Amino acid sequence: MDSAVQVGRFKTLTVRFGLLLLGLIRKKYSAWRNDLDERESSEASFELEFQLRDFIAQNLGAIDVAGNRLRLYVDPSERNGIKFPTDIGPIDILAVNDSGDFFVFELKRARSSDRAIGQLARYMGWVRQTFGKDREVNGIIVAKEISNGLRYAVSIVPNVSLFEYEVEFRLKPAQDIRSRDS
Repeated sequence: MDSAVQVGRFKTLTVRFGLLLLGLIRKKYSAWRNDLDERESSEASFELEFQLRDFIAQNLGAIDVAGNRLRLYVDPSERNGIKFPTDIGPIDILAVNDSGDFFVFELKRARSSDRAIGQLARYMGWVRQTFGKDREVNGIIVAKEISNGLRYAVSIVPNVSLFEYEVEFRLKPAQDIRSRDS
């Protein structure tokens, strides 16, 4: 099945079942979480990374990142910040705030190891060296679960924030047509 069909089905499910996602992405972390490898969970999560990326991109204006309201970056050729192409690979989401500061998102659909900081640092460096020389460049890693190794690595890296996402899904009973006729 091609990705366009998968995206269409995901959007259809979102509309039909009222998929309630993210709420607010949490910034505070539980110190007691252990440092296991990426694992599957019985909790709801995004099956594919592009689903997480598309949801965040579509709802970027509603997500508060350290007091910043963000919007997708759009370059002079009108290319938007979703899967933004660079010489070192595509940035999942490239956003800006009202001051023009950059926010580079690295997304992980499940548990994120400390390798994610290297990937994010490459993208942040590319933005800084190309068109972000006079702006602040911030990094954001979003994952279902953040490993302790990543927490320690980020603790000494400036301008990088960690967020864990939560997914909530509810089915609401539809009103039975027979009950309205009585």
